[in-house]
Amino acid sequence: MARFKATLKSWSVSKKTGECSILITIQYGNQKRVVSTGLRVKPKHWNKKKNEVRQSHPEADRINAILSNIVRDAEKTFLRLKDQGRRINADMLKMHVGDSAPGNSFWAYCDEWLKSQEKKGRVYYKRRCSSIVRKFRSFVGGPLGWEELTPELMARFQEHMETLPRPNNPNTIRGAFRVLKSIVNSAIRTRVIGPSASPFFVFRYTGRSPVQKVALTRDEISRLEALELEQGSWECSSRDMYLLAYRSRGMRFLDIASLKWENVVDDRLEYVTSKNGKFKSVPIKTEVREILSRYGPQDPGVYIFPFFRGKKMDTPQQRMKVNSSANALCNRYLKIVAELAGIKKRLHSHSNRHSLATNALSAGVGTAAIQKALGHASLSQTERYLAELGQEEEDAAFDAADL
Repeated sequence: MARFKATLKSWSVSKKTGECSILITIQYGNQKRVVSTGLRVKPKHWNKKKNEVRQSHPEADRINAILSNIVRDAEKTFLRLKDQGRRINADMLKMHVGDSAPGNSFWAYCDEWLKSQEKKGRVYYKRRCSSIVRKFRSFVGGPLGWEELTPELMARFQEHMETLPRPNNPNTIRGAFRVLKSIVNSAIRTRVIGPSASPFFVFRYTGRSPVQKVALTRDEISRLEALELEQGSWECSSRDMYLLAYRSRGMRFLDIASLKWENVVDDRLEYVTSKNGKFKSVPIKTEVREILSRYGPQDPGVYIFPFFRGKKMDTPQQRMKVNSSANALCNRYLKIVAELAGIKKRLHSHSNRHSLATNALSAGVGTAAIQKALGHASLSQTERYLAELGQEEEDAAFDAADL
């Protein structure tokens, strides 16, 4: 039977950091091998009896989880090889353990990093990043050590994305490299690799394609409000959600669909944003009150709009699945509503935010106030948002200002 355990290489202390490498010791019969995990801690943070990092270390839970996963995967690998009737020796086991250690394998670190995003509740971000990692993994086509993650590899990946039968546009490529860079930077921060190991100190992707975001003019908003739609229909609910989001300072779909009657507090809508967990309180304008009157009031725990009613949303994964399908349903009916209103734009739920931003700017609202309304982290983010104004929106803004 093979035995695997984490040990600290306490006989070799880094003069620069005072840290020691964490090893996985493999014992198979009389054979003994060790493999580096790429993880390091100071001796005072290592518990020799439990073979784990003490809680005094700020990253104890994360590192211990990684070590547990390596040991568990190694034990599973041993049993699988044994069931296959393979001739096993310590060197073979060392090879398999080395491939699963985040300090040796870029893919192993990606797996741990993606798990950490999910634990933080960043389910949508984790799903998007998983797709990018899968794309990169498919391109590489095999194991990838940190030393193989070079600027040249990044350049080849860029060429691959640009020359597909259906080439990725520059913004998609830019997003892929942004995710890969985030993973590498995380590995540097947690000292899995050194700063010099990052390919992004040399490789830069500067491609960017202009994006025109859909925004409705104030006249088009008025045409949506004037539409006579059957109460209780999906067309009506989708239109009303869009308008309430617009009139409530640009709410995201998940936030507006999650609103319950308990969020209506006196003359304000009060809720916590799904993206960054910030508390928001916005006044209920006359137009919003008219919309709310068509749906209630009802019991405090009842959703205002029907998209989430009766859905199971106990876990982040369930919420993501329900939200995705509900958003798609809403967008499908918004397309119908736009046609009924004579709007020749690709209307979707998120465009209410861009509509609010462009109309507020043309009305003289400062970018700082628009930033706060949209919940952007920085003023530069809002400025980039507004810079993607379409020609029609630009003309309408100057017409409104009589310039």
